[in-house]
Amino acid sequence: MLAWNRREPAPQGRPSRDKRVSSRKPAALQKLSTPQKPSALQKLSTPQKRAGQLGERELFPGSSRLTRRLIRSAATAYDRVRYRWSIGAERWRTRRDEQELRAQGSLIHLDFRLSFTVLVLWAFTAAALTVGTWRVVHPLACVLIALLGCLVILLFFPPRAVMPYSLLFRTTGQLVFLACIVTVQAVLLCATGVDASRATLQQAQGASLRLNGTVEQVRRVDPRTTLVVIKLEEIQGRSVRALVNERVRVYRRDGSAKSAAQRLEASSAASSVAQHQGSGTARSQAIYPGMKVTALGTVEFNGSTAKLSGATIFPAPASGAGSNATDQTAEEPYLSTLKEQLRTRALDTLGTESAALVLGTAYGDDSLMSSTAREEYKLSGLSHITAVSGANIAIVFLGAYRLVLVIRPYRFASAYLLLRSWKARLRGRGAARSRRPAYPRNPAQPQQPTPPNAHALPPLVYRLSTFAIPHRVMVLCGVAAVLAYAMLLDSEGSVIRSLAMGLLGAYAMLRGSGRQSLAALQTTVLMCLLAAPHLAVDMGFALSVTATSALILLGPPLIRLLMRIMPVFCAEMLAAPIVASLWCTPLILAMSGKVPLYSVPANLVAAPLAPLSMLAGLVALGFMLLGLPTAADLCLRAGGLAAQGIEWAAHTAAHAPGNPWEPGSSVPAVVWSALCVLALSIALWWVDARRYRAVTHRQYLRVVPRTAPSYQRPDQPARS
Repeated sequence: MLAWNRREPAPQGRPSRDKRVSSRKPAALQKLSTPQKPSALQKLSTPQKRAGQLGERELFPGSSRLTRRLIRSAATAYDRVRYRWSIGAERWRTRRDEQELRAQGSLIHLDFRLSFTVLVLWAFTAAALTVGTWRVVHPLACVLIALLGCLVILLFFPPRAVMPYSLLFRTTGQLVFLACIVTVQAVLLCATGVDASRATLQQAQGASLRLNGTVEQVRRVDPRTTLVVIKLEEIQGRSVRALVNERVRVYRRDGSAKSAAQRLEASSAASSVAQHQGSGTARSQAIYPGMKVTALGTVEFNGSTAKLSGATIFPAPASGAGSNATDQTAEEPYLSTLKEQLRTRALDTLGTESAALVLGTAYGDDSLMSSTAREEYKLSGLSHITAVSGANIAIVFLGAYRLVLVIRPYRFASAYLLLRSWKARLRGRGAARSRRPAYPRNPAQPQQPTPPNAHALPPLVYRLSTFAIPHRVMVLCGVAAVLAYAMLLDSEGSVIRSLAMGLLGAYAMLRGSGRQSLAALQTTVLMCLLAAPHLAVDMGFALSVTATSALILLGPPLIRLLMRIMPVFCAEMLAAPIVASLWCTPLILAMSGKVPLYSVPANLVAAPLAPLSMLAGLVALGFMLLGLPTAADLCLRAGGLAAQGIEWAAHTAAHAPGNPWEPGSSVPAVVWSALCVLALSIALWWVDARRYRAVTHRQYLRVVPRTAPSYQRPDQPARS
């Protein structure tokens, strides 16, 4: 039998299967199932058919198929990219939420218990140095005694409607601690003679005096002026002769830096010749820290700072007689001579402005900077670049800490094993190339077992690998590096604050108590005011403390808000100059009456360049210490490249349109600026608090699973 083909028509007597099935369907289904004839538009939709209808031919046969494949591949690639982008965006949102929650941890470590005490102590010390200790102690003691009496009465008869008993008890403790601290400061001011010394100098103001003391600091203010800070021991005049314990500032005019360096070399050569000849009369007249001097001049007070005008400084005469008297004056410290040599070399290699920036960022020596450049840095908000701050201390500490971390002893064993493996690999390749069989001679021969001591280490390498460096040793190495770096610095307010806070941070690392930035700052300020009361009237110290407080209190909220629109690194880079400039605005306004408007972009440009310039200056000083001036020149040139970028940023921001804003240094302007800063800070804290609640609630909803509500019948007893 022959099977009919489906495409062939069925016999006339018997209908086909399709017709039989279609005859049983409804009319609507038959209409839908019947194949419709294509329309003219559908006929022309296909390129081949359209080309056939129009009588044209394809330029490239099969191009339509290739086009469809390309479109399909592009759509698939687009779907893949979109899917990966959505996955990456979801991961980025998750990571951002985690970083926000992690950043919220800084709120836990904000300890404000010492804030009120530090502020009151600062105000008391500044007022005591200005008008006298006892004039301030009497009213303050009356106020404190009245407050303590009221609190004691409230403790015995606690009004629960006013405040809780625990809060009342803590407030009483704070006031008692404040009274103790103020009493200690008043006793120290009177016992050390600071109050009486300042009163004596104020009485002798305007008279010519002879002052004996010790040089505490020598720092160049500009290429022609040197600042000498003398800690006085005795003053003599026509109507006064007394022992004093006070600091005075003397500004000496000594020409340009090059002429000063040439005079230093000439004087040192003359002193060496005099030593060889056995005479002590031709010694160098250079002034350096630790030297006993005598100054003649007129005492003047610029606010709360004593200044000696028209002064003449010369080494103090010895108390003995004969040849011993001539040998009392010591030679200038080698470190001061080394810094002077590096200053001269940097001036010859880089020029005035670049050399001042490299040395200023390295250890605060900005003596080569001209007055024009100094004014540009003030107008651009970059005057802190050449002042040693906490960033310099942190770089030195982390550099030493990471260096010890890198050279851990177990790395000796790792390097030894790596070297031995490379040697074995090279030997194996050489042996295989020298005699390589064409076919395996003994394929069934088993491999030789590895000797048991094949991976054994030599005794010395093994002992080094088992020796572990404790974490405390690494921290102490960082502290030692910071103390060595402090020998290069001057005793300025920002330097003292940075060193004290850095040492407290290292102590916290040794204890393992975690980050307590605000508590460390409060403790540092309290210790500095008790140990050095003159810091209470130092504007550098005030600016340093204010900027650090802004970074601690206002920096994290702004970083958390900026993290929503930019990466974390960019948010941190942008938030630091914004908050520091914002909080320092009232102080800058009180000092100069001008507010730099472009300090934020200038700091963004200069922030990554300042560490490079600092490291180049320190390495150059190290090479000068080792007697390698050529290597020091290379380091200075490398640091000069970074210094040129900082110079460009300062010059561009200083001459930008509308800069600076000059509202004046009047009291209403300063008060209004402080109120505006306070309002902006409160608004930022409020927005951050709302964001914190939203993020924490969303994270809680993600972590805690939703459970189905449990229904219970009315007759069922309640669950305990």
